[in-house]
Amino acid sequence: MLRSRNGCDFELVPARREPIVHELFTHTAGFSYGSDEKSAIDDLYRRELWGAIERDPRPALDEVMAALAALPLAFEPGTAFRYGVSVDVLGYVVQAASGLPFEAFVKERILDPLGMVDTSFSVPAEKAERLAAVYGPKEGGGIRAVESSAGSRYLRSPGWPSGGGGLVSTLGDYYRFGQMLLNKGSLDGIRFLGRKTVEWMLMNHLPEGLRQDWEERRAYGFGLGGSVLLDPGLSSRPGSAGRFGWGGAANTEWWIDPAEDINCILMTQYMPAFTLPLVEDFAQTVYQALE
Repeated sequence: MLRSRNGCDFELVPARREPIVHELFTHTAGFSYGSDEKSAIDDLYRRELWGAIERDPRPALDEVMAALAALPLAFEPGTAFRYGVSVDVLGYVVQAASGLPFEAFVKERILDPLGMVDTSFSVPAEKAERLAAVYGPKEGGGIRAVESSAGSRYLRSPGWPSGGGGLVSTLGDYYRFGQMLLNKGSLDGIRFLGRKTVEWMLMNHLPEGLRQDWEERRAYGFGLGGSVLLDPGLSSRPGSAGRFGWGGAANTEWWIDPAEDINCILMTQYMPAFTLPLVEDFAQTVYQALE
């Protein structure tokens, strides 16, 4: 584990214990993503993890995990929230526990049974023309394509299936997944998860006094794999206590609000995130439309 020393540099110290699976679900295991340019631990992630992946763009999942295992944790497990590669580690746990490649497990146990026919870790050639481009700001104003459909990395089979951000999907497919959770584990008469399991997933699982590390962290806790709105009055967006969901880097957003029985999806395809008020405007529009 990397610990601050004298407030200006760092030293490696042994962690008091190893992270547990529950902490992978809640991003409290001690992993990071490498996106904070002012963080010493994130600098290591950029050089030792993502740098290695760039040099070998098709590593196997176990090779990625080996590179990650060589990095120190950012904090003692269970003591802080830090959004990171925990869901990728969960993918490896699933692979090891099931005996199936992670991508095969996802397809056989989740995507196929749910009828998510357009969701996968890569786009087949016959569907390539349906892949949306990703846009970003253009110098001088306007927008430009920062990743064209024709040149997308998702047209090629990935070397390793990323549990945290590797799937390509559609509004229709994602809606089915969200509706299954909103229905407390069932869809089209088929039960995928137990009712109490889903209720447990949608509860706040962060320890007492711990919140997300975003600006509105007092308003939000974290369940098993998604954000949970705890205090709507402290959020910049309307919603009911218990609203559950998460967003993506391209200003995408998904949430379910069990109190209002709504399943909401926004697929913007514009990067970087948090630069336009699209997510906030979407939420305002949705809730203003309710009777």
